[in-house]
Amino acid sequence: MSLQTLQPMDYHSYFMSKSLPELSVDELVFIHLRYQDSYRRLQDVEVASCLTGLIDTLSASFNNVRTKQYVPLMTAFAILDQIGTLYSDATNPNQAQNGIKRALLSFTQFPPAYIDDLVTLRHGLFHDGSLLSRNTNTGTDVLFRMVKNSGKVLTPPKITWDGIYRDQMEDYVTRIDLKELQDLIHQVLATCKTKWKAGQLRCSISDPKEFYYKFLFTISRVPQN
Repeated sequence: MSLQTLQPMDYHSYFMSKSLPELSVDELVFIHLRYQDSYRRLQDVEVASCLTGLIDTLSASFNNVRTKQYVPLMTAFAILDQIGTLYSDATNPNQAQNGIKRALLSFTQFPPAYIDDLVTLRHGLFHDGSLLSRNTNTGTDVLFRMVKNSGKVLTPPKITWDGIYRDQMEDYVTRIDLKELQDLIHQVLATCKTKWKAGQLRCSISDPKEFYYKFLFTISRVPQN
């Protein structure tokens, strides 16, 4: 019986017939990508995906003025980095070494130049918390600001910034819409699930134990009668 061919109503009985040590990497990938499930119950334990907590954090961060700027960015980049490091599309291979770039090239139609800008933002943010960073591909400095209701993940500047600070910088700003970025994350994960279902998703980890300890958690043990 193949997990890919099962109907959702059969998932519970399928996994209840298995213990954690019996699961293959492919079965663990299924649990990892089913982040909407609070947990997956097995014979011996209840297991949850780290993506569940990351997605919940991303969604909840918009509800608090103290977290609605930096937390969505850091969480979105963590998810993209994880997906790009872990998965690839067998039908759309790419040679990107950066996890964020690989995830977006593999599982979206996001423009490559905009991908470079997002990676640039990530580097500045994680290096010193700055919204200004240098694009290593073009050698240009990029100044970022967050916006709402733009309808686009990224809006490029009207004028490429030359690194000179002026009294008015509006035309030189690259704008990031965090809600659109959140939607992009969901798009990436939905595409991964579709690729898995079609047998086209490749995982960089071959050891089930390594996959489990990196990306899954035991919630509780199932009581034995």
